[in-house]
Amino acid sequence: MKYWQLLMVTFVATLILGGLNRTLADPIASLEVKGNTNVDELYILTISGLKVGEEFRLEAIQDAIRKLYERGQFNDIQVDQELDLDGVHLTITVEEHPLLGDVTLKGNKKIGNGDIYSKFTLLKGQPLSPLELHNSRRNILELYKEKGYLLAKVDYEMGEPDEQGRTPLTINITEGKKVKIETIQFEGNLAFSDKKLRKQFEDTKETRWYQSHYLDETQLESDLERLVDFYRRMGYINARVVGHTIGYDEDLAHMTITVTVEEGERFYFGEVDWDGNELFTKSQLQMVTQYKTGEIFDQKRFEETIQKYYEIYSDKGHIFASIIPDERVEGRVIHVTYRIDEGEPARVRNVVITGNTKTYEKVIRREINILPGEIFDRSKVIRSQRDILYLNFFDETQFQFDLQPVNTVGPGGGESEVDLFFGVAEKRTGTISAGAGYSSQDRVTGFLELAENNLFGRSQRLNLRWQFGRTRQDVEFGFTEPWLWDTPTSAGFDIFRTLRDYGDYDRITTGFALRAGRPFPWLDYSSIYGQFRLEDVEIDVEEGYTPPETGTNLFDYEGKRRSNSFRLTLSRDSRNDTYQPSRGSRTSLTAEYAGGPLGGDVKYQKYLFNTGWYSELPWKWSLGIDGKFGYINGLKSADEVPVYERFELGGVLGNRLRGYPDYSLVPEGNEYREGGRVMSIFSAETRYTVAPSQLYLVGFAEAGYTWNDLVDVDFGTLKRSLGFGIRIITPMGPLGFDYAYGLDDYWDGIRYQSGGKWEPHFIFGTAF
Repeated sequence: MKYWQLLMVTFVATLILGGLNRTLADPIASLEVKGNTNVDELYILTISGLKVGEEFRLEAIQDAIRKLYERGQFNDIQVDQELDLDGVHLTITVEEHPLLGDVTLKGNKKIGNGDIYSKFTLLKGQPLSPLELHNSRRNILELYKEKGYLLAKVDYEMGEPDEQGRTPLTINITEGKKVKIETIQFEGNLAFSDKKLRKQFEDTKETRWYQSHYLDETQLESDLERLVDFYRRMGYINARVVGHTIGYDEDLAHMTITVTVEEGERFYFGEVDWDGNELFTKSQLQMVTQYKTGEIFDQKRFEETIQKYYEIYSDKGHIFASIIPDERVEGRVIHVTYRIDEGEPARVRNVVITGNTKTYEKVIRREINILPGEIFDRSKVIRSQRDILYLNFFDETQFQFDLQPVNTVGPGGGESEVDLFFGVAEKRTGTISAGAGYSSQDRVTGFLELAENNLFGRSQRLNLRWQFGRTRQDVEFGFTEPWLWDTPTSAGFDIFRTLRDYGDYDRITTGFALRAGRPFPWLDYSSIYGQFRLEDVEIDVEEGYTPPETGTNLFDYEGKRRSNSFRLTLSRDSRNDTYQPSRGSRTSLTAEYAGGPLGGDVKYQKYLFNTGWYSELPWKWSLGIDGKFGYINGLKSADEVPVYERFELGGVLGNRLRGYPDYSLVPEGNEYREGGRVMSIFSAETRYTVAPSQLYLVGFAEAGYTWNDLVDVDFGTLKRSLGFGIRIITPMGPLGFDYAYGLDDYWDGIRYQSGGKWEPHFIFGTAF
């Protein structure tokens, strides 16, 4: 290159660089906005962050463009600059997104406008950006997928802006056919058949003639996880789902889901050993181990074993124990050594109760079985939770328990400390309970009860009960103090008046009862309580009554008599719920004695035994088995037993036997409403939980009868029934309806009644 050419290049470069340096150093002389129609100029300048007088910087220009784009109101943004002696003059030119006008839906027939509009992310008057259009389209397609329309298509059509500059939008929807799942098949499965693997899917099912099934991607993913869990429970610990594909038939009406699996090899449990255990022996740990050497390796039982170890250590207060399985694989056998660091036991520092807006704290605290200063015990915590909920003052679904470590190592290297938190949520404890039934003899019968089970938040119970019908009118008022003088002694009283019309005679009873009880100290979940009852009983025999040649002569009971009786009951109740139990049991034994040293004119002895066992079943089902047995006799002879104290069965108001009218079952040959002296009832009820603590479906089978004497007992004469019903838990108490079918003929005291009839039973309250 010649010298003069090099000199010229140097001169031009100097001019360019010098001009650029000047521009970068010059101030912003002016700001102007162009192209804006709907967006205010001041708003644009404010968002940009650019100001007149500030030093011009390229970074500031880039930042201003980014900020304006982030607002989602502009399709294009440009910043032009012009330099003069005053500085840099900037012009911001914008292209706005159109504003959304009216939205019109076309083509949607299977899904309503409201459901689709709810998925639209834009509102009228907002900028109509491509991103928001994309999001709205995606949401609508997802809605159609959830409904089974996997082939649905959605596109948009924008119209001309109106006078206000708003652009109408038409959403065109091609719904297509609802695609049913026709086949679910598997590839790569050698150990298990397609049928076996399909059973592991809970939600994704093949369409059958009685029920159609459609694809839900979220449910399919959950079912694929269940499939892997199944393989790992069956010893295939390396099994995995490689992927799945979906194919359609020619009409695009049915789909085939093909799941490809990789099973791997099956493994077995080998030897089990423990290291670091001092609190428990190896034999004790072996007892809670959920598997045995040589069994198929089950990932679930393997994890349950570790959980069991933590539970027994927690029961001893070692909640910070560390249990790490050390697995050693030999071929297809897995040997496990559990490395245990027991740590120090933790003591409870504080027990905190929250959420009790009505109930006094002491009412809850006296149900807690673990106290500050004690070694933490997991079993006591579980028992405390059960006892708190059993009060039936709090919502079970909102109950919370939390454990917070305070010191993982106590002062001076001693024991750890924890705080326990019991969180409750109050529910309504005042109830209106009722029950109703119908029979040809009594017509409509029922009861109405007003009760407050947590009076003033002190756990006291106050109740008023009215039982009514063509043949009865009963009124009862009662009060119960569950912790008398802050001791676990319950005490209460009842005042009552009853009127019964038995056809040939009326019985009027007026009196009161005193009650008291305490926990039974040597039997868990148990209590013992007694009741003294004083009543005047008046019998009025109807005119025209003719005594039978044999049997009960009502004239022997006519007039007013005093009855003094004492009842003693031993009860054990470990049910998890008083209304709808699914775990535990309830058993009670009652002995009642009237007359003799208690005085009075009525003399009898009565014995009752009740038992019920409840257990959870798979698939939201539970089972309850109940039995009830009764026997009554006089102090010296059977003739001393009043006719009104005998056992009558049927209906839901007395000794329950659904499928038959109330009080309709008496021993064969007895008069109407002349019950027996021996009674037996058996019941089995299954319950399906539709919505926990809200809605249940039930099915039941029952059998029962009453006899005049123990020598007459013949279980071949039990009257049987089958039925179904519904239970709804309302703020006022449980509501129920049963429809039962009595299978057997029976004697009702007047005539023989044929079986094979349906009997409705209405229940509102705790009668079921």
